Amino acid sequence: MDRGLLVFIAIGIVAIYLTTTFVDTIQDDERYQKSGYSENTQDNDEQYQAINSIGDVVLDVSSVDAKTQIKVWNRSEMKNEFLTNFPNFVDMRDFIGDKIVGNALQQRLRETIDTIEERFVAGEIGADEAKRKFTL
Repeated sequence: MDRGLLVFIAIGIVAIYLTTTFVDTIQDDERYQKSGYSENTQDNDEQYQAINSIGDVVLDVSSVDAKTQIKVWNRSEMKNEFLTNFPNFVDMRDFIGDKIVGNALQQRLRETIDTIEERFVAGEIGADEAKRKFTL
């Protein structure tokens, strides 16, 4: 009787562990999120968009901390627009200066461009891998 109870408890613990691990892995997967979740995050990201003096949309994250700046960058449409300039690293740097307001994010992106440019030109990484590295 005691052995059966211990086996039952052990199986229960393993089941709970596997369930919580599985839920953690799918929690951020877009396929499993409720349809309203992405709409809510997009609405929140619109507060970081502004219009500059010549009428272009810019990403203004200067009022938040560096961690939030990076989160907004990874979710923003600006990131996709930025990646259309790849592999023209000069245009990518100009994009950062023209369309992004936020010192921490600008600095992090410039450092990332420098690192990726060196590795891409040296042939250490391909274009797809280089683009993935712009997810900060």
